[in-house]
This record gives sequence, structure tokens and C-alpha cells, in this order.
Amino acid sequence: MLVIEHRANFLTEPEKSTLGEIDVHILENGKFAVKHDIYEGGWILEHFLKHSMHDRFFVDIKQNLKVGVYERLIETMGDRLIGLFDVPMPAAYFLAKKGVKFYERLSEFENPTALTDRFWLDPLANQVVPHFERLLWETTANQKFIYASPELHGCSMLEAANAWGSLKAFVSGKNRFAKLEGIVTKYPEEFSKIWADLDKMYV
Repeated sequence: MLVIEHRANFLTEPEKSTLGEIDVHILENGKFAVKHDIYEGGWILEHFLKHSMHDRFFVDIKQNLKVGVYERLIETMGDRLIGLFDVPMPAAYFLAKKGVKFYERLSEFENPTALTDRFWLDPLANQVVPHFERLLWETTANQKFIYASPELHGCSMLEAANAWGSLKAFVSGKNRFAKLEGIVTKYPEEFSKIWADLDKMYV
């Protein structure tokens, strides 16, 4: 179970998680920068990787890049890359043919394709009521997913905890649905504690 700290774009002590989700842009000089907004300051990726206290990263791509640029990004990340997210077409098609590990977004507005067996489960319209159950009906047993925790879209800690409980109950049932591979959350420490308690309730 991957517990990934949301928006770990800064060289600060991790929030009780060794895994981080980072946003990456490419600059006009061809270098990669770690930052959420194109207009804000950030870190050059190589410097960030050298000094970050996180071990591995889930990378959110903020631009539509050429396939060769994605390949260079993958090479730069090396074994610290968990996977890529927000890879648009047609780059996703060519990266899939090369066997690159990336996650497609699955939401009320975006359906999965056959390009990858991994996806990013991200209910957008209503994150508190477990709409992810309906979305998971779109998946198959061979797929894996990372769950975007609801506080990423402004929900409270309590609302997020309720969603974690619903998620645990759902993935613990006997069903044909995809395997939960991890979660991206602003509260990795709290999630880990609650999930450990939930593990004691389900077999």
C-alpha cells in the first residue's frame, strides 16, 4: 500500500511518508522544474532529487510534452519514479507501447482506455459520498489504482476519514474490482493510523 504525500514540491521534512507526489514543468531552457503553478518559483528537478527527503515520487505532468521529453524525464527520475500521471494523448499511446508505467485519471467525466492497467481514481463532482464505487464498476480485476483522497479537493479531515472507511469496506469485499495500489493524501500520518485500525476490522 503506497501512502503518497500530496504536493511534496518543497524541500521540507516529509509528513510521515517517504513517498511524495510532485508537479513537474519543463522550462524554456529544457530543464525540468518542480512546482505546482507555472508562474511560481520552484526547484530544478536534479537539485530537488538530490536534496529531497522523500524516497520515491508520483509525478504529475503539467504540460503536453513530446515523447522524447517524457523519456528524458523518466531517465532523470530513475528508480525514484513510482509512475506518471496526467499524460495526454498521443504521448500516452506511445509511452504505453514502450511499457512506461503511467496512470490514467478515472472520474465522473473521464473514462479509462485500454492503454494502461493502472489508473488514478479521482471523484471530482462529489468526493464525500463514495462515488468511487460507481467508478470502480468501470474497471476490471487486473487493473490497479491509486486513490485521490477527497481533501485534495477541499474536503475536511473528517470527511476524508469517512471516505477512507468507505474505501476500505469496498475494497475488502469479494468483488471483481481493481486492486488498490495506494493513496495520495495531505494527511499521510493520520491515514496510516486509521487504515491500520481498519485493517483489524476486515480480513
